[in-house]
Amino acid sequence: MTTKMTSRQLHALETKDAIYRAAIDLFKKKGFENVLVENITSEAYTAKGTFYVHFKSKKDLLFHTFDKFDDIYTDAYEKVKEIPTFEERLLTFIEISYREIDAGGKEIPKALYSSTIFEDVPRLVDDERSLFKLILEMTQFGIETGELSDKETAEFYRDIIKIQITGMDYLWCISSEEMDFSQYARESIRICLQGLKKL
Repeated sequence: MTTKMTSRQLHALETKDAIYRAAIDLFKKKGFENVLVENITSEAYTAKGTFYVHFKSKKDLLFHTFDKFDDIYTDAYEKVKEIPTFEERLLTFIEISYREIDAGGKEIPKALYSSTIFEDVPRLVDDERSLFKLILEMTQFGIETGELSDKETAEFYRDIIKIQITGMDYLWCISSEEMDFSQYARESIRICLQGLKKL
């Protein structure tokens, strides 16, 4: 049973989203390190105290991007979950997800990957992230269809794909080249799968 949100709860969500969007716009224009909380609240037409109701810090706000990305991954999975083969399901999932992430630009992912942001973050590779739960579901499917060997666990395959995803995300962030990130990501995972399917 879904609980209907009160107008106060809806307003709080709208305010949080307005602060987040204002911050992201500023990060893209000026870079994460050059934006102050005061700049964000001014851009969002809200009080500084309101910022701290929703976020502990600029870093905490930036980490909210993980939730936004996980929404992208969840939506992408809904579009691919009926594809009958593991490989095409995973590759299409990657392509759809990364097309939307690419459309948002590199500035925010780049800030997420920077060493100053990741002093205290295991969240990037946390197995509980929606992304990696979905990858695990797909690797379990791959074992069931026989596309992946049952000599290894679904978690093993997920972890290898996780390493590939983390590496390609980082390379995309630091690259000065223009690229079609969704196609780059799809091809990277396709090559990774070639090796995994031989195990």
